[in-house]
Amino acid sequence: MRGVIGAILLSAAVHAGTAHFSLALAQEVRRSAVGYMDVTCDRWTASANSTQGTAYAAWVAGFLSGANLAERAEDWLIDEDGTSIRRWISEYCKAHPGETLGAAAVMLRQALQQRAR
Repeated sequence: MRGVIGAILLSAAVHAGTAHFSLALAQEVRRSAVGYMDVTCDRWTASANSTQGTAYAAWVAGFLSGANLAERAEDWLIDEDGTSIRRWISEYCKAHPGETLGAAAVMLRQALQQRAR
């Protein structure tokens, strides 16, 4: 239990110092999020096997989970796990190193929604 609480506290401390970022989605609706949205894909790739990479992956998982829970449509995240999410983001970031982690997460969300239809 201490490990879980420690991880939550570490994550909260890391997120507290991150930038606030606003992203225009494809539907022309502006939404705001806090966390690692403005981290570049090349930073994601460089941190793949580090504590920072784990924090980035946890942020993506939380972003996708929150988006999935907020929607009343079909559960598009049901067949996914952390490994498949991380793999998809890694492939996207290798192909788009100058993009942001937020943009990658939104693209993954859209791909998963399309597949669920």
